[in-house]
Amino acid sequence: MDRADPKAVLGVSTCKSGFHYGFGNFPEKPTLFPQQIACIKFGEFAQFPNVMKQTTDNAPNLSIVVGDRLYANRPACREVISHGAALYSLPKSNATLRVHGVFDWKRMTYEFILDPQGFLDTYHYRSISETINSMMKRREPIPIRKRPSWRKGTAETLKINVHNLRQSCYLRYLAPSTTKVPLRAS
Repeated sequence: MDRADPKAVLGVSTCKSGFHYGFGNFPEKPTLFPQQIACIKFGEFAQFPNVMKQTTDNAPNLSIVVGDRLYANRPACREVISHGAALYSLPKSNATLRVHGVFDWKRMTYEFILDPQGFLDTYHYRSISETINSMMKRREPIPIRKRPSWRKGTAETLKINVHNLRQSCYLRYLAPSTTKVPLRAS
């Protein structure tokens, strides 16, 4: 590379926080310059494609995916569409209606604008799921310490069943008209 060339790049670092940092050798001084690129190598969003694949393998008739604001972007929308589902995520405050190759993005944002109550009714499933996760962590704070993976799965299923049983018992007393009392042998 020619050192006099201002576009000569000596090295490129990893992608972090959506920016790609490159080290340039300019005639005056070495500089660090950020370039905005689409990067999903770090954080929770990096696992999203694998999680979506596993989810569609386990639930092939999946039609709706509900996510928080982390997933309110076009790459997430594109990934969800590729698995045949529709994304419901609250758009960020700076979101636009521009398609940028993802037509379902426009559908989602228009649905939020034109029918906010219907959109939020569907989005409410996320809050229900988060409430259940919070209740499970509060009631059973001790992590599962089983070694084999099948035992971990059994222990996790047992925790969920105990939670469901507890909730159905609460319903019996809090809303007796919605639950059926089994017949008892006399």
